[in-house]
Amino acid sequence: MVHLTSHFLLLSVTLGVALGYSFWITSIPNALSVKNPCNGNAWPGVGHQAEGGSGPRNSFGDDISKLALANPNVPAGTIWTQEVCMKDSDGDGMTNGEELGDPSCKWTKGATPEGRVKGHPGICEPVNDPKCAGKNGWTIADC
Repeated sequence: MVHLTSHFLLLSVTLGVALGYSFWITSIPNALSVKNPCNGNAWPGVGHQAEGGSGPRNSFGDDISKLALANPNVPAGTIWTQEVCMKDSDGDGMTNGEELGDPSCKWTKGATPEGRVKGHPGICEPVNDPKCAGKNGWTIADC
């Protein structure tokens, strides 16, 4: 019985993580197309400092938390808002919408974004450009 219970617990945790991950990547335009600007690897954890997600958030993840999740005027479950889209979370001169292929901020969950990813909304790019000095306050893999 204990063995069965531990398997059920493991399955529940794994399923919860998988469903949570799925929710996030389908709530941000082109989330699966965001790349690490230093090595070209996929960065599906677009709101986190780690490529795969989890752990500390980057500036984009912090803005989602402040502007959408903690905002009582935003419907529950809404991540991509006009305010999040128009913000330049990483301070590189491009809005989050421009970086994620939604420069007009019209994308809705399930729709095809109007454009392609042009950058990472949580990493000031180009990473070694003087304008980004001090803006990426964490170590980016392979930079």
